[in-house]
Amino acid sequence: MSRSAVDRLGKRLATEGEIDDADYELLIEVLTAYQQALQETQERLHRLGYSPTSRTKTTSVLVDKLRREHSSLKSVQDIAGTRIICADRDEQNDIVQSVVTCFADGGREPKVKDRRDEPSHGYRAVHVVVTVQDLPVEIQIRTERQDTWAQIVESLGDRWGRQIRYGEGPAEPDRPIVPGASVTRAKLWTLVQGMSDRTDTVERWQQSVMDIVRFHEVTAAMSADDPDMPAEEAVINEETETLKADLAVAEVDLTKDLALFASIAEMLE
Repeated sequence: MSRSAVDRLGKRLATEGEIDDADYELLIEVLTAYQQALQETQERLHRLGYSPTSRTKTTSVLVDKLRREHSSLKSVQDIAGTRIICADRDEQNDIVQSVVTCFADGGREPKVKDRRDEPSHGYRAVHVVVTVQDLPVEIQIRTERQDTWAQIVESLGDRWGRQIRYGEGPAEPDRPIVPGASVTRAKLWTLVQGMSDRTDTVERWQQSVMDIVRFHEVTAAMSADDPDMPAEEAVINEETETLKADLAVAEVDLTKDLALFASIAEMLE
């Protein structure tokens, strides 16, 4: 299909009402092309040593997005998407750079969207939109904690309405999360949103501690012959170990609470 044909199809799909058979067949043709681009993207990521998961938007989800955002079909960047999960932000940054370098030959420069400093309704990750077979493919790069939080929101969206994913509150906000519970949907949703900020705080803290450790390792190596260094190094080591211990406690608590919220989300009707 030509770009103009795709554009016209998108405009028809964005119009409220039933989709006729001809447009539905054209949409399947478009999604098939994206699936092929996604497959190539997966293969290239595997060669880099990553284990991504993938998905192509379903017809209903894509049409809903076009109608909700009043966007054109060719402007939707995440029709085809793949996801890489990593341990922490340092690894996340390394993967982003690796992906940008690998896909620099796509005809368009990879576009990095960092949602860590400016989250989308609590959602944090780094997205890299690359061009494969002249089509955009979105590569999501999340830390394990960012992914857990996103999965919690997905679960709540399945139960309380997809609008949750776009920053709106749950349907029937005053309804208890289960019969007889004192916690309402609105209260649980507020707590989940707070977990996003808490996750961000711990991950930034983790980065800062690792920066301190690396800096200390470098300065210690450079000052190995300094006679005054042993006493100073002992003080720095003690302070660093205290920071690492405090961080470890915060990480364990956060991991437990995220797991708890994930379990609650899965149990809800």
